[in-house]
Amino acid sequence: MKRFLSMLMTLVLLCGCFAMAEVKTFDYKVLEGLDGYSYDKFEKMWSLAGEYRIKAADGYISVALIALGDKESVQGVMLTAGVYKSDGSIYGTIDKIEILADDTLISIKMMPLGGQQARLLTDTSAEALRLISEAKEISFKIALKNAGSGTFDPTADEIADFVQAAKAIIENNMLSLSTNAGIDSEAIEKFEETYPITIEK
Repeated sequence: MKRFLSMLMTLVLLCGCFAMAEVKTFDYKVLEGLDGYSYDKFEKMWSLAGEYRIKAADGYISVALIALGDKESVQGVMLTAGVYKSDGSIYGTIDKIEILADDTLISIKMMPLGGQQARLLTDTSAEALRLISEAKEISFKIALKNAGSGTFDPTADEIADFVQAAKAIIENNMLSLSTNAGIDSEAIEKFEETYPITIEK
């Protein structure tokens, strides 16, 4: 959880503009019992993570949906990605992720974030997550910076945690309830222009 929180805070610092966000109450206890849910009683923070991990001979690629919050609110929702060696060290940089949800193509430009990549998800991302949560078949195309791309067709079991996280985020309105870690609306708008999510049906 601390790694996810650190990524969110780094993203906030890179966006650079803050606002006093209106706190919208969220009952995190609705997430209890879901795979990928955890609560840190010392930090008084909860998280929900759903990862799709692609294994390779000398490491793996991770694509994960993550929601974070405190006892009263959703602090942020992110898509994170990274290419790692088997020892967990960073191996490469993901420039873009394309997700084919049935016949709909979702393209996500990723933001470099301390060796990993992330994309803050706001209420403008709801349609993309809804499509993922409802899709019968999902494929991934992952483009590495200066290193080509690869296409992956996960089984339902391999993608189950990722899809479950998407469903929980949508069903519990986490995107509209998120404070987006206090980033102001103008900074978010610029961020979304620089790192767009597009949908082609």
